[in-house]
Parts: sequence; C-alpha cells; structure tokens
Amino acid sequence: MYLNSLKKLFLISALALGAVSQANAASCGPTRVTVPVSGTVNPQTEVQIYSQTYNCSAYLMASLTPNFGSSSVSLSLTLKLYQQVGGSWRSVSEGRNVSYQMGSTGGTYKLVVFNSNTSGNALNWTGNYKSPLNN
Repeated sequence: MYLNSLKKLFLISALALGAVSQANAASCGPTRVTVPVSGTVNPQTEVQIYSQTYNCSAYLMASLTPNFGSSSVSLSLTLKLYQQVGGSWRSVSEGRNVSYQMGSTGGTYKLVVFNSNTSGNALNWTGNYKSPLNN
C-alpha cells in the first residue's frame, strides 16, 4: 500500500514539474498574417521596418523584393534582423529572406532594410514580415 502511494506521489510531482517547465518556455502563439511594407533607403543606410519586445518563444520571418530590374543593384539591398543584448544590437539573421527562432525568454528585436551601395540613388523596395500575435 505504501509503495502505491509513493508511486502516485512521484507521478503527480513529475506532472507538476513538467507543467512548470512548459510555463517557463511559453510560446507566443501563431504568427500574424503577412504585413506588407515598402519604402526607400539611401546608400549606406539602414531603415527600420519593425521593432518588438517578446516575453515568450517566437518565430520571426521576413522577405524583401527590390522594385527594379537591375540584378547588380538589387544585390545591394538586404534585410537584417537584430536582437538587443545588454543595450547594444546584435545581428541574428541577414539576407533577402530572414527567419529566426528566438529562445524561450523572448527578447527585443528589430528588422531593418540596408542599402550597401557606397554611392548612387536611394533604392525603392517592398517586402513583408510575419511576427507572433502574442507578446
């Protein structure tokens, strides 16, 4: 009889511990529908598209389309996703398409478009991003 009670107590303790672990690794939930964005960015300049602080695990995604036909010019436009760490920004993903799975504690993130041309005109772009509904 004592052994059965001990087994039940152990099982209940294990379930409770599992529930606490799940609560600490909360998920932000489903991503939003695609949010369209567009703009112009000058040479050697970053333009912020989006910034958000999360207190849960989330998956962030974004894509970029240049608004012109020249492939050599289009290579100069990139997306950069940054995470704020101790007061400074650290790059976590970069490219024409970016995605990032943040840790369970979330954090503060910003998404920018960067024009790496050293001279020339400002460039037009369109794109979209998806971020979690809950934060």
